[in-house]
Parts: sequence; C-alpha cells; structure tokens
Amino acid sequence: TKLNNDTFNKLSWDTLFKENNVPTPQILGSIIDRKINNSDINLDNKKAIIKPIQGCCGNGVSIYDKNNIPTDMNYIIQEMVDVMHENESRSYRIVTNCYQNKITLWDIYLLRSNSIATNISQGGNIYKYIDNKKQFINSNHEIIKLCSTEHKYLMEAIENAKKCHGSLLFCPTIGWDVIISKKDEI
Repeated sequence: TKLNNDTFNKLSWDTLFKENNVPTPQILGSIIDRKINNSDINLDNKKAIIKPIQGCCGNGVSIYDKNNIPTDMNYIIQEMVDVMHENESRSYRIVTNCYQNKITLWDIYLLRSNSIATNISQGGNIYKYIDNKKQFINSNHEIIKLCSTEHKYLMEAIENAKKCHGSLLFCPTIGWDVIISKKDEI
C-alpha cells in the first residue's frame, strides 16, 4: 500500500514538503550501493548529514564524512540545519490526527539531545508541551520556556504539518519532526 511504501521513505517526504511549500533541508546527493551521487554540489565545504532513504527513529543518522561511507544501506545526503541552540540538538515532534477527513493537532513534544539525532530511541529526552503556558515540561518537572521567535516558528510548523497531513488522509496519525534553525526558519 502507499502507506507501507512511502511512510519511511525520505525522498517521498521531501517531495511532499516541496509540493506544499514547506521548508525542508536540501538533499545534496545520495549514497547508493556505496557510491556517492550528487548534483554537482561540492560536498567538501558543506556541513551535511546522512540518513537512510528508508528509515525512522533516528537510526543510521550521522554527520556526512566522505572518508567513512556506510555500506549497509542506501542514504540521502542532506544539508545540516544550523540549529538555534548551539549547545544541544533540539527537535519538535508535532503529532497530527485525521478523523473523518478533518486534520487536528494531537500533541507537541520537544526532544533534546547532545547527539545529532534527538529521538528517544537514540537517547534523547522528551518534554510535553503545555499550551496555555507556551512551555515544555519533562517527567522530572524541568521546564523549558520558548522565546517568542521560537514559539512563532513552532506555530507556523504546526500549520504546515496540518496542511501536509491533508495530502495524506489515508494515514490517521503522523508525527512530524521539526527543527528551527538559527536563521529563524523551520
């Protein structure tokens, strides 16, 4: 089914984001059967990451190193986002739900890590969003309050997630991973 074939495919998601004018890091190339393919982009001067073309949960995500090409699967080479918080990796998991063709926001989480991948399965920490306070809290009651710029872009990302989910009505629930860059864009 479409859900099975495209759900974890990074190229399918890239197409969806472009079709809906949603900002997404540029794909600079790919690694297919251990061979680096790119569209004449000099990767030597670019900060980039690699992700398995078929993957999820932060598995196989690492910083691109042309001298250490993985051999276990096929990857995309994607520009690295210059993150807003320099001393940690942060991403937001926006969860949308579709019921009777109506898209709603289900929940929002903040994921933090000292590693490139913030997923809980990769050792990241999770904070739940408290809407009326514009802040996140974890199980230890540690609170993270967003600055106004970060909150503005998070709200924009929620609208983008709901818009994109409208193209995927066959999928009842989607968790959208969002990074807010230092350049004040998502």
